[in-house]
Amino acid sequence: MKNICLVGAGSIADVHAEALSALKGLQISCIVDVRDRAAAALARKWTVPRHFSSVAAALAEAPIDAAHVLVPPDRHRDVALAFIEARIPVLVEKPLAASTEEARQLVERARALGVPIGVNQNFVFHPAFAAIQAQIHTGRLGRLRSLDCLSSMPLRQIAAGQFGHWMFRQPKNILLEQAVHPLSQITVLAGRASRISGAAGPSREISPGIDFFPACDLLLSCEHAAVHLRFAVGESYPAYLLVA
Repeated sequence: MKNICLVGAGSIADVHAEALSALKGLQISCIVDVRDRAAAALARKWTVPRHFSSVAAALAEAPIDAAHVLVPPDRHRDVALAFIEARIPVLVEKPLAASTEEARQLVERARALGVPIGVNQNFVFHPAFAAIQAQIHTGRLGRLRSLDCLSSMPLRQIAAGQFGHWMFRQPKNILLEQAVHPLSQITVLAGRASRISGAAGPSREISPGIDFFPACDLLLSCEHAAVHLRFAVGESYPAYLLVA
């Protein structure tokens, strides 16, 4: 039986716990969160035997064969690195890190120590997207020349007024937290981008001195196609389209 440690007891941790409970040969051995009540509540819900307030305590006291890193993105590097240094494989929630340099540090250290590291990009495994990917990559629909993506979605944190969330602290954070979903699909279909340009829509002040840009348009020159992404959050209804 493989022992899994969940670091972070927020809403996404519940999703990971549910998925892990459906898999044979795996069990959640411990929950880690600086908020003791949140860690204890998640542990009770999924009958997890231990919970800790720090990664160091969990590494010292609990059996851990792999870890899921579910904390805010600005903490991904430090938390994941602690497990990598302990030679424990890690799955990191998207995005891998809050900057290119931090992501590079994780990948290079994991490679140097031979430790598996992964990032959870769930949109690229959606059945509808898998079907599109197969059609394009087999050439059945011809050569991909251009790609338009519309991602216009509600956002529960905006609806609930939870403006203390990490994604609202800097304008770039919403892209790392939410735009990474359509960008992951774009990368799979069109390849890596060599050039990116963009324009943001009007901003709104969500708290004193903090501006939030709910929409932007991005133009990407990718390996296999030119791409346009219209990205918007906080909309009244969901709309998600990929047009090749």
